Amino acid sequence: MKFHHTVTIGLLFFCNVALATPRGLSERINGVGYLPTSETVLLDQPIEGLDGTPKTSVTLSTPNRPGQGNRLKLDEKRSVVKIDEQSIKDLDQDLQLAILEVVNNKSSSLQERGVTFPEEGLANFHVFGNFRAARTPNDASDWFIAIVPISVEITEVIFQMEWFGGGAGAHTQIRMVSDYPIVAIPQSSDTYEPYVFANYNNQGDMIFTLQATRVQGGEQDWEPLKGVMGEFGIALQIFETRTLALDQIKRSVVKEYQLSGLSRKQKKNIFLEALQLSHSQDQPSIYNTVFASCVTYALKALKAGIPSIQTSWFNPYSIVEKVSTAHGQGLDFTGTMNDSFGPLIDGEVMTLEKIIQNNQQLTSLVNSLRRPILENKSFDQLIQKIALFIVEEGFTYSQVEEFMQAMKQPNSKVASSPQTRDGRRLTAEINRIWNENFPDRSIEDFFKALQSLQTQP
Repeated sequence: MKFHHTVTIGLLFFCNVALATPRGLSERINGVGYLPTSETVLLDQPIEGLDGTPKTSVTLSTPNRPGQGNRLKLDEKRSVVKIDEQSIKDLDQDLQLAILEVVNNKSSSLQERGVTFPEEGLANFHVFGNFRAARTPNDASDWFIAIVPISVEITEVIFQMEWFGGGAGAHTQIRMVSDYPIVAIPQSSDTYEPYVFANYNNQGDMIFTLQATRVQGGEQDWEPLKGVMGEFGIALQIFETRTLALDQIKRSVVKEYQLSGLSRKQKKNIFLEALQLSHSQDQPSIYNTVFASCVTYALKALKAGIPSIQTSWFNPYSIVEKVSTAHGQGLDFTGTMNDSFGPLIDGEVMTLEKIIQNNQQLTSLVNSLRRPILENKSFDQLIQKIALFIVEEGFTYSQVEEFMQAMKQPNSKVASSPQTRDGRRLTAEINRIWNENFPDRSIEDFFKALQSLQTQP
């Protein structure tokens, strides 16, 4: 399940008991936030529990860290926050003036570059903080206030799959191209000089993606299994495309699939939903590999334009086919960001050939299991049931790791571990579903599949 900071099921989120409280604009753009102790996720597709009762929600929780709290590390991962006529007053006065100069077509530097807007006034713009970008390919990325006209048209929506150069699995994200460049102002600067981000066609180019955020004092190395344990938070980020591409293609291969045939309204709705989902993180959310991940949040954005998409899908190995079917027009593979952005990098760019060379044994195992198991809907059902059980029972990472190690051994007895009543019911259910759907394969293959997906760079 390397479903990365990356692999949802929820449509709506609200928090129950929590250490975190809603954050204001100043806290959000300064990277201050705490993970709630629990959060209820409503499921858009019910999951049958071990007692046979359909579950329509699941309550995620974070590990108990006495005396530490759940303060998030948000130096490089923050959800965007929309800025309006009320909240702009919380910004530094010089930054306020710089934003107002831009939206009122009074920025001399933009005028020199021939950048003007058809309408004026803050109310005619999407203005949002925590936009992540780098001024040039060689610069480090930084935080900006992005300024996009409300009248902007989204000309392209591209579904992206980032296949990791080490380990197994993939990360999912949405690329959106607009008919107008993105004007952005540094959030922390001496001059607050506006900068214009545009691709080679002078278009705005951005990526919406979920990134898992770490907790101070918590787990720092991401793994799919740890992602089920409430160890991480969620940042719904919007990047300038080139900035994210130049980071990702050094270690991964990012495949692109054009969503052709979308109407202007469908494409605009996807952008607006991505912006709203990210802005809605005024109280941070708990990450979950199955129920709240990069795949599921990408689907939430796409669903605003393609209603037949189900946000219960979470498996990166079958997600392209499912989105293609829901779209009804297929997905057009148009190449990789490695090919299009690789020439901007002096060093090595990751390739599919290198991924295979670096992970020959793992690649062989995944390929042998991919079509018969990993892409089978029964596999997804098993993963959902197991994830639900882990969350509800509050198992620790070490307990589940021990169980997986035991179960992938040859001739292991599924009913022998764990010994709790519910644990025996879970393993019996795994055995039943497996034998019904994979009668010619040993149950050992299921746990091999889990273990192979758990392998990380």
